[in-house]
Amino acid sequence: LIVLIAIPISSYALVTGYLNHKTTLFLFTGTIGLIVLSLAVALGESNLGEFGEKGLTLLGSLMIAFSITEIIKSAKA
Repeated sequence: LIVLIAIPISSYALVTGYLNHKTTLFLFTGTIGLIVLSLAVALGESNLGEFGEKGLTLLGSLMIAFSITEIIKSAKA
């Protein structure tokens, strides 16, 4: 359920950040993070195991957080 909320909000933040700052690295990293997060949900614990699902979820979330944090930092500069 949380992913259904996180994906549109993160997508909006990434696209808006890209349009304002024209930095493709953050858009690329954030998009890959969204894909990894979606894969963790789609494949689930039954296919990945508990450790695999948690690992992919953490990796995707960190990639998204990194991208959005860097967009915010570049806005303040």
